[in-house]
Amino acid sequence: DTQPDFATGKASVISIQQVARSERSHARALVDLIHDDPAMAGKLLRLINAAYYASVGGGNITNLQRAIALMGFQSVGMLAASLVLYDRLPKGVQGDRMRREFARSQYAAMLAHEFCHDRRLVEHVYLITVFHRLGELLVGLHAPDELQIMEDKLDERELVPGSVKRHLAREQLARELWGTGIEDLGADIAARWGWPPVMTLGMRSLQIEDPEKVLEGDEYLRVLCTACTALAGELMKLPRTGTPEEQAEARAGLVARFAQGHAEALALDPEQLAERVERNHAAWLELVKALGVPLDESETAAAQAAAAASKRPPPGSSAAKLALAEDLADAVEVLKRMTKRGAPLTEMFETTMKLLQQALDLQRVVVCLRDGAMH
Repeated sequence: DTQPDFATGKASVISIQQVARSERSHARALVDLIHDDPAMAGKLLRLINAAYYASVGGGNITNLQRAIALMGFQSVGMLAASLVLYDRLPKGVQGDRMRREFARSQYAAMLAHEFCHDRRLVEHVYLITVFHRLGELLVGLHAPDELQIMEDKLDERELVPGSVKRHLAREQLARELWGTGIEDLGADIAARWGWPPVMTLGMRSLQIEDPEKVLEGDEYLRVLCTACTALAGELMKLPRTGTPEEQAEARAGLVARFAQGHAEALALDPEQLAERVERNHAAWLELVKALGVPLDESETAAAQAAAAASKRPPPGSSAAKLALAEDLADAVEVLKRMTKRGAPLTEMFETTMKLLQQALDLQRVVVCLRDGAMH
């Protein structure tokens, strides 16, 4: 009740969905609606040409008429709706955090489509996984303060980010606060927007109970979406330092652990998984680059500090001292958030150096580590 936008969404989202669902619509009607926003049309084509659409001409689709002919009204309309939500995200640290959530959903969707072996689901699993965490995106957009309070409470309980226990605890906190879980909220709003039941079903998480049982039907769909969403989140947490070979090796190790608990249930070949993930990882990096998504707090903080530095008052003035204090306070908050999510030490060092360099207008920052074995 305190967030009426949850039930309605932006008018353009509903307009797109109404056109996309109408059997009487023509391709031109949906194209005209999306072309009212040229920026959206450009971003939409980038999504359409991502790895998901390789089977239907991905990389070669240059106009929305062809996209609709290949994919149908509903698929294009839902992707357009996801971009409307993306464009509504606020600027600043909170907005960039939600943009990373959007990037995660795209990564998970690419993986789910790559892994899916059920022909009845393969044409829909990408979109289902994109919206698997719709509730998360909407809460971050409309109630960021309440969401941060919940995250702080979960941190106090020392629940590991991304773990099943943390997910269940957060759903319980949401029910206590709003009378509904975050997942239930996303599925309910999707239903109000008129999305089909297969979408709302896939948006609900389901964990594997028996790793040796091969899953089928609705159970397979929900576990696949849940598992790929978790895997995408873990892959995004890996440090982006070191050589490309070292980074690929780290991803391969993570994928090997994923295979131990999921390969048999999802009918995946463990020996091929690393190669399949690498192919999708490269396509995903191109996509987030095209959309301008900052992949970690250090990128966001550095960009903000650089922007602030360009407007910095004269050195030594009271205004300059106040601006420096604010920059350093913001830097401390960034590092606190990274500590809470268990960021690797190398990423912490890199972020700290970037923040100090920008805040203090330094040419270089050198980190000296004390060798405890020598004392």
